[in-house]
Amino acid sequence: MNKWLRRVRGVLGMGVIWAIGGLGVAAVIEGADNVIPGGIPAIHVIDMWPPFLLVAGFVGGVAFGTLLGLVGTRRRFEDFSLPGFTALGAATGLLLAGVVVATGGPTLVAAVALASGTIGGAASLVVARVAQRRGLLRGGAEMDRVPLPDHDARDLLRDGR
Repeated sequence: MNKWLRRVRGVLGMGVIWAIGGLGVAAVIEGADNVIPGGIPAIHVIDMWPPFLLVAGFVGGVAFGTLLGLVGTRRRFEDFSLPGFTALGAATGLLLAGVVVATGGPTLVAAVALASGTIGGAASLVVARVAQRRGLLRGGAEMDRVPLPDHDARDLLRDGR
């Protein structure tokens, strides 16, 4: 696949993953508001948290993926540190919080954007590392491309498989 198409796919995938995370945060906020109505100050600033955080999560994920593409070109996930990814997520959250404040949005929403970006950055690296470790454990169409040590390749050829 073309290098740019892979990057676009990765950025959009990051947006979808962050959107799902936004839905999770929205579920917690809505659940807390339903259990303790009025218990969380200024929670009613936004009437419908799930669609708002779904869109904000997607935009944040796309922004994070773009920043990651600019900063982390030709680097593997093992080369990144958790504090570095967290800082990149915080920068994304700060960017989104700045947009919220610049458009006259409430500071609660800006704080949620900043916290979500920070947590999302750290979680993105953890999920990517776990997925990368498990990638060779699953069988699939690309298993024939996995390099084998010479002795394993000889055993497979000798057995006629």
